[in-house]
Amino acid sequence: MNLKSRYEVGVEKLKSASSQVTVMRRELTALQPQLVDASKQVDEIMDVIEKDSAEVAKVEKVHHSYHSCIAYVIL
Repeated sequence: MNLKSRYEVGVEKLKSASSQVTVMRRELTALQPQLVDASKQVDEIMDVIEKDSAEVAKVEKVHHSYHSCIAYVIL
């Protein structure tokens, strides 16, 4: 393969890559609102999980205290 042919193949590959990048940019731009919504939903779910985790920790503490008292009474 001579230099001119290699150059032409390289230019074609660059054009193809540029075209693919343009298509991907359009797709990402179109998906942006969905990504923003998904991010908000994740934040809301994380808030619920944090609140639920705090409640579970309280219940575990009471449960542990209860069983400690029972064990003390039995002994």
